[in-house]
Amino acid sequence: MALGMPLAATKGYAAPEVARAYTRAHELCQQLGENPRLLSVLFGLCVFYWTRGKLGMGRELAGQCLRLAEHVQDPTLLLQSCALLGNVALFQGEPTLARAYLEQSIALYNS
Repeated sequence: MALGMPLAATKGYAAPEVARAYTRAHELCQQLGENPRLLSVLFGLCVFYWTRGKLGMGRELAGQCLRLAEHVQDPTLLLQSCALLGNVALFQGEPTLARAYLEQSIALYNS
């Protein structure tokens, strides 16, 4: 996980190295069971797929982020997950759904 963000910053989120780092971190998180870092890993993978134009996979991962954030009831993670889902939905050509998620994100931010 420590490699994901530096690689994204230096090579861009769409770089294959970013996918490898986050995929490996995801594998390790799954081996450990419930892990608080899983959400960051899913977020990184989601942004990778989103920037590569693989919006279906990005949306699936964003949905996992939202479910995990709801499970832990963390307002900041909920905000980030709603924003992520809203952006992916917008790129998928679903502005109504995107607006709903983005408005949810704004409401969480304002609270």
